[in-house]
Amino acid sequence: FVTNSYEKECAPPHSNCRHNAPLWSTLHLDQLIPLDETLNISKYTGDVSAALDKLNVNVSAVTLLSDKQRDLLRDLGAGGLQNLDFSGVLEQIGKNPIKQDLQVLVRKLEDLANKTQNESRRTELRNEVSDLKHIQDQVDTRFLPEIKALNRSLQLLRVVVPRISVSSIGGEGMIFRGDRKGRCRGL
Repeated sequence: FVTNSYEKECAPPHSNCRHNAPLWSTLHLDQLIPLDETLNISKYTGDVSAALDKLNVNVSAVTLLSDKQRDLLRDLGAGGLQNLDFSGVLEQIGKNPIKQDLQVLVRKLEDLANKTQNESRRTELRNEVSDLKHIQDQVDTRFLPEIKALNRSLQLLRVVVPRISVSSIGGEGMIFRGDRKGRCRGL
């Protein structure tokens, strides 16, 4: 009797464990908790999407801009920024701020300093080399990062400016509705 009972109840789980079978299936927990059904999120997404589509948020009680800020933004929108042509500025920013490669000049001056016999002239040339290296270092560490930041700002301004208009600067009582991507759009 003990052997029959063991073979019926304990042998299969013991064998499964020895063969590295998942504990979930070995203990038949799927009969108690339908894991596939419980973790299937597709049955919830339709409800969430429907709820978001019906979501209306009234922001009339929320003040995003003061009257002065709204006036400034309205003036900005009416000030002709949309007519600015950024291409010339962006083209200039894309150019090297130094017309000549300073490293080439540094090498030539170093060569000249090494060839000259006049000690005062050699010292003067080496001082010039040091100054040019300092200028190049300033260009590399300060100017170029600032130029890149200015370029990014102008690119962003180029994209944002056309979206600014007097009519889009709303007053009170605007209602926004969320879309499925979490963005708001005016109604």
